[in-house]
Amino acid sequence: MKRGRYFLQRGLTLIELTVVLLIMIALAGTVLPYVGGVGHSAMCQTTDATLHTVKDAIMGGATGSGYYADLLGQFPRDRYIATQGDSDPSNDVYSYSLHYLFVRDDGKDNDGDTHMPSSDGMTGVDPDDEWRAYTPQTAVGWRGPYLTTGASLDAATVAALDPSFSAVFDSANAATDAFVYIDMRSYDGADADTTPTGAEAAHLIHVLDAWHRPIVLQVPYYDDDGAGPHAADYHPEYARLVSAGPGGGIEPQAAAIDTRIQDQDAGNRGDDRVLFLSLPDPRPGGNVSCDQS
Repeated sequence: MKRGRYFLQRGLTLIELTVVLLIMIALAGTVLPYVGGVGHSAMCQTTDATLHTVKDAIMGGATGSGYYADLLGQFPRDRYIATQGDSDPSNDVYSYSLHYLFVRDDGKDNDGDTHMPSSDGMTGVDPDDEWRAYTPQTAVGWRGPYLTTGASLDAATVAALDPSFSAVFDSANAATDAFVYIDMRSYDGADADTTPTGAEAAHLIHVLDAWHRPIVLQVPYYDDDGAGPHAADYHPEYARLVSAGPGGGIEPQAAAIDTRIQDQDAGNRGDDRVLFLSLPDPRPGGNVSCDQS
């Protein structure tokens, strides 16, 4: 009896401990990649859910009408960003940004006319250069914020973003290979002005994907008639939200935007997560599955 009790209590030998540790290390090598894959898939699915939440804020959803209906078919943008030196508003160039789901544009005089300032509560602004506040009688106007959760990135994070986040669209260049409407690496802010100063240099409010990178709003543009920049050259029917996707890691610089503004169907999206706002995804198969990306 004593000999049996001694055998049960003697513990493991050094060789036996070594064998157990080797088995545990081998198992860890098979489990960790699986766990990592699950984490990646979850981040991908979280990003897709965020894209759908932003789409509801723009297009309307269960919580009510969104920006698009309130502004009579417009996607979030400054009312005017630049002009072509004339008084025809159809020649103005727009700058789209999810920032305008949080903040109404500043109404700065961008077209150089002599109209009197607005009288709807914003002082020192041109009524042609800002969206009116929402009016219940007409059910028209900006009545945000349309989202309540946004982020203003710190300077280091902004500077570390992939260069695609600073490839700014230029409507005067028909061959432009642009990904964004606002240079996110030059400044974290600005009310969608190409040269922000003073009050316009406020921080830009981002919507972030699960990898902590800004989600981008793209509205494709083509100089269809060859006559230069014109409002009719925008193609809002192909408007979409774009996340740079997982890329090569979770660091800000680890992923680039692959979807170009001028690519109507976002066919070369790579691992981007893309969600079209007013039509089904025209790319066969849509995005790469979260389990495969």
